[in-house]
Amino acid sequence: MISLNIGGMHCASCVARVEKSLSAVAGVTDVTVNLLTNEARISGSKIKPEDLITAVKNNGYEASLKSPAPESHQMAGHDHLSMPRIPTWRVGVALVIALPLMLAMGLDMVAPHNMILPIMAMAYGSAVLATVSLFWLGSSLFKSAWRGIKVFRADMDLLVVLGASAAWGLSIGNLIAAMITPPTEGAMIPLYFEATAVLIAFILLGRWLEDRAKARTATAIGELHRLAPSQIRIIDRDRKTEAMKSPDAIMIGDLVIVLAGERIPVDGIIETGTAAIDESMLTGEPLPVARQAGDRVMTGTLNLDGRLEIIVAALAGETLLAGIIRSVEAAQSSKPKLQRLVDRVAAIFIPVVMAIALVTFVAWLSLGYSLAQAVIAAVGVLVIACPCALGLATPTAVMVGTGVAARRGILIANAEVLEQMGRIAVVAFDKTGTLTQGRPLVSDVLPSAGMTVERAVSLAQALQAGSTHPLATAIAAGFASLNSPESMTARDLQNRAGFGVMGRIGNHLYCLGNRRMLDDSLANAAEAVRNFDLAALDAAGKSISFLAEVSPTPRLLAVFGFSDQLRQGVTQTIESLQQLKIKVLLVSGDSEAAVATLAKQIGVDGYHANILPDQKRQIIAQLVAAQKTSGGGLVAMVGDGINDAPALKAADLGIAMGSGTDTAIASAALVLLRPEPQLVLDALRLSRRIRSKIIQGLIWSGAYNLVGIPLAALGYLNPAVAGAAMAVSSVAVVVNALSLRWGR
Repeated sequence: MISLNIGGMHCASCVARVEKSLSAVAGVTDVTVNLLTNEARISGSKIKPEDLITAVKNNGYEASLKSPAPESHQMAGHDHLSMPRIPTWRVGVALVIALPLMLAMGLDMVAPHNMILPIMAMAYGSAVLATVSLFWLGSSLFKSAWRGIKVFRADMDLLVVLGASAAWGLSIGNLIAAMITPPTEGAMIPLYFEATAVLIAFILLGRWLEDRAKARTATAIGELHRLAPSQIRIIDRDRKTEAMKSPDAIMIGDLVIVLAGERIPVDGIIETGTAAIDESMLTGEPLPVARQAGDRVMTGTLNLDGRLEIIVAALAGETLLAGIIRSVEAAQSSKPKLQRLVDRVAAIFIPVVMAIALVTFVAWLSLGYSLAQAVIAAVGVLVIACPCALGLATPTAVMVGTGVAARRGILIANAEVLEQMGRIAVVAFDKTGTLTQGRPLVSDVLPSAGMTVERAVSLAQALQAGSTHPLATAIAAGFASLNSPESMTARDLQNRAGFGVMGRIGNHLYCLGNRRMLDDSLANAAEAVRNFDLAALDAAGKSISFLAEVSPTPRLLAVFGFSDQLRQGVTQTIESLQQLKIKVLLVSGDSEAAVATLAKQIGVDGYHANILPDQKRQIIAQLVAAQKTSGGGLVAMVGDGINDAPALKAADLGIAMGSGTDTAIASAALVLLRPEPQLVLDALRLSRRIRSKIIQGLIWSGAYNLVGIPLAALGYLNPAVAGAAMAVSSVAVVVNALSLRWGR
């Protein structure tokens, strides 16, 4: 992926031309140009950046390579978003010049045959002011238009220059004629200097407002960048020498000191110290969490009340925060299919407008109107027809919306996800770690005859040593203080995904796992299970693991029961999704009884139990195929992003919920940084709001042109009024998108 900074773009037609020029470069397979960020992202093979830059410049625009920067310095790469293209002083001077001309126009309308000031004096003053406004304050418009003309490109600046120059030239011609043949007392000189000055003023004002509104949309990324401190305090291992270093100088294994009130500058493991950590800016979780030695902490989180010594576990560009920033930037630079259609329309928009203006000019003349009236009507068409709003509608809504989502702990991979979320008809949830806490507790130990609880636990702990499986962790944590009758070490351990673990302790072969594992290991499994009363465990929806000796004496030794608590808000989330006419399913590898109990408790529409990871993928794939056949919408899969990766990829939309690790970010199109089912609903609602804002912006900008162009062609829009309307349209679209920041 190559990123370029693009200069000189003003509207959607500019975007289309830049994309076309970049797409023509050999090796390029995909191009996305964002009007809002003035950035192009290019994918392909064997692409030379200099070839891309040359292609853009040959089309009349500026281009430079956007170099990747260390995490702590990346804010510099976003400065162009907050720096206006139009200086404030230039806008102020333009408005000051336009004001007296607007007053003169109003005075002329009130008392056209009883001029308070001498006619010629007003005319000369208006000519001077309009000339200064057009050729000095509007010089940047001429330069941009000329760059386009040199490469046979017509853009919005050319339309403005043609319109303003036509009004000025017509007025100068009429003024020279009046100087040669002075007008009679009370006669009017048809001058349109106010149209020129007011048009330039409103164009500059509109772009000035647009720049600032667009800069507001970049604040989410800016806030994320600012979370990473620019200097990091490190200390050597003998705790004697401290030094301040930049993030890119920090190495894995370095020891970092973070004092109370400071932001944590690295991803790492706490070696010494305890503190309450505010992780809200990273995950959206408002309550601080307690962290101590051995806990992992993340870049950008805030140390509220303790001194911490942290071992660096990731380089600056590989932190969770860096991954989040890359994810958000990629989403903000991407385009939904709807915008690509808009870009194709915009590519032919300006030539069509120029043709309409020419037809308008000829039609007015052919109907017997004066040259001045024909010119003013044509100028109105040129000025009112601005595709700026059309080009800003989608990127502003996408950028603001994805920024808002990131601050709330929702990472949207690309703009296509927004379209997919609006078409979701089925949501399939994983159980453990998704709808439940994922931290099961050992609630029951049922030993067989001749087996003690202590020995059963010791065997289980030996088999599960080193495992990170939730049930293994539960066994270790639940019996950490148990006085084991003997020290046991398992060897030749074999982990079987979806089944359990098998290993040797002494001369005996043991297994610990689910019912499938037991059936595979013991020929008399069904008979052995009947010796245990599992009805109460099944009725309570508890997960069950079986400890068995495989050889030399095949037998069932003990049964472990595990309970897992529902996450907060699960039932309410399911109900809300169903109210949105979305079918909710539960897909789990747990036992039939445990899954059935939970399904009934939370009220899902259906469930699949006792399935392996690959079977889960197959179920999701079948749902996707069925939905496509019936045309009933898309299928979303919600899981932890690691164990459920195959199912996440098989779904139309994979939603990784919980850990927020790099694996989760890479495995799903939508990542929820907090393990809260409510975020699934929040993401759905937010995506619908973003899509709504996109459609509102496109409807507004399209309707504006459909109504404005005919009115201008019929002579109902003065060029000055048209210029003001054009500026208002662009600002209105951006402000409408910004309203996403203020909604719940």
